[in-house]
Amino acid sequence: MRNATLKVITAPVSWIGRVRFDADSRIERIEVDPIQFEPGTATPTAEGQQQLTRLVAFLDQTPEARLMATPVVSSRDVAAMKQPAVDAAIDRVARDARLSPDEAAARVFQERFPHPPLPATPDAIRAALLEGEMSSDAVSSLAAKRMESVRATLKKASIDGSRLTEAKQVESAEDGRPQVKLDFAEPESPRRRS
Repeated sequence: MRNATLKVITAPVSWIGRVRFDADSRIERIEVDPIQFEPGTATPTAEGQQQLTRLVAFLDQTPEARLMATPVVSSRDVAAMKQPAVDAAIDRVARDARLSPDEAAARVFQERFPHPPLPATPDAIRAALLEGEMSSDAVSSLAAKRMESVRATLKKASIDGSRLTEAKQVESAEDGRPQVKLDFAEPESPRRRS
């Protein structure tokens, strides 16, 4: 009977993640696979799109389930968002001053950072330019766009948007993946009657 009950509980969860058990075969935690995104964009990867499809099926079959979504902006995202602005600045200077891309990168560096010494290599110059390129507004905007993408998918499938609560944005560690992390939300406590 216990095994049958566990299968009833864990089967739908297996569509979107996995159930971890402790040594006594009790549910220790439920892990939900994140929705992966292309770096610097609000476009899910192929794997992320598959997870969204599974998420819609799961929410459709389990109307009581509520999830907490946390948009994660990784170092890969930040690099992908910075690169086009740095490349455009270097290309503009190279074109206007008729310089090689490496010479243009050195000039852009000297214009933006007049006091520090010029880094030794063209790659180091570009890396230094990338470091100072972006505002925190761009990071917040990307996180919001990812949440909009997830919500739009749920809405298109006629899933009530209130079943997905947004957590505070998290900026991940250096090696983190661009994603929206998912966790089960705590059920609301029933109100006591006075």
